[in-house]
Amino acid sequence: MTTAARQLMAPEANPSGSGSTPANWNTVAVRRVGLVSAIGLAVGLVSVPLSLLRQQNVGALQEHERPLWTIPAFVAVSLATLLAARTKRLSDLRKMDVGVAYLVGVCAIVGVFRHALPYAESDVLRGFSPIVTATLVFAMVVPMRPGRIAVASTLAALCDPLTLLGWIGFAGYPIPPWNLWLWLFAPTVVGVGLSVIIARILHSLGKSLERAQRMGRYRLKQLLGHGAMGEVWLAEHDTLARPAALKLIRPEIFLQSGREEAVARFEREAQATARLTSPHTIELYDYGVTEEGVFFYVMELLEGRDLEHVLSQAGALPPSRTAYLLEQICHSLRDAHEAGFVHRDVKPANIYVCRKGADFD
Repeated sequence: MTTAARQLMAPEANPSGSGSTPANWNTVAVRRVGLVSAIGLAVGLVSVPLSLLRQQNVGALQEHERPLWTIPAFVAVSLATLLAARTKRLSDLRKMDVGVAYLVGVCAIVGVFRHALPYAESDVLRGFSPIVTATLVFAMVVPMRPGRIAVASTLAALCDPLTLLGWIGFAGYPIPPWNLWLWLFAPTVVGVGLSVIIARILHSLGKSLERAQRMGRYRLKQLLGHGAMGEVWLAEHDTLARPAALKLIRPEIFLQSGREEAVARFEREAQATARLTSPHTIELYDYGVTEEGVFFYVMELLEGRDLEHVLSQAGALPPSRTAYLLEQICHSLRDAHEAGFVHRDVKPANIYVCRKGADFD
């Protein structure tokens, strides 16, 4: 039954904050863009002193050196992306565009560095392309839609052959044989496909999690408390700005006599509860049953503490305050009794002392 004595914990009464869930996947993606750029910035800063310890090229390539300006360029791009991800002047969508641009820019810099030394006809493959690693890590860490990841990874992969063509055209490097081109860029093409597959998997998992966090038109935001009958969550309606408290009822509470009868009983109790009009009874907004058989109430969100918590903190209450609270409890119980309800568990833990507008207690 639903009365002012019903136990309902406010957000501040849940110090652990457990059960919080991301409100927006775009926001998560933006945070991850900031994380990736921060890691890139750290790698770039570490590379600066390491570049001073590099070994000079010898033999036929002694007249060529890898361009060290790529390292400060890498640092500058990472820092700019990190600042863009943290600014409040850009929307989440624009910040994700910045993330895509960061991936492409980093891969272009890596391509310039990788192909700075000319390839001889007898040359062998110079290791695995770092661009493949960059695209795969970006797809795994930053949760974007598969289409956006496909565009980002394709543009990033194109940086590999384009930078090689740039060195051939502007520096006059010899054109590598066709089989070397195959070994150079085939892994990059495979990396694009794997990035899209990873994005599809993560996007599907995100949708499944989002559906699991929904009850009708309400989205679960944060776990507020739990008890013998179920859990209470902070919930948000799709269109209404007002927050609500959503209570999940464990199915076994109602399913002892069969599903159809349990659903009918739950609906009768919810409809009767919604008709209670005492200002000291919590207001019921909505109710329903999920496909998995989970019953839920949607109620007004109260700001305050249960009376048991108040007594443990403040000790015995003054007689005037006690009488004031008892009068309200009796008002709520009278309304419930006239509607045919019997509470059967009136105790301090099930009495909620809250604030309503400018009124307290």
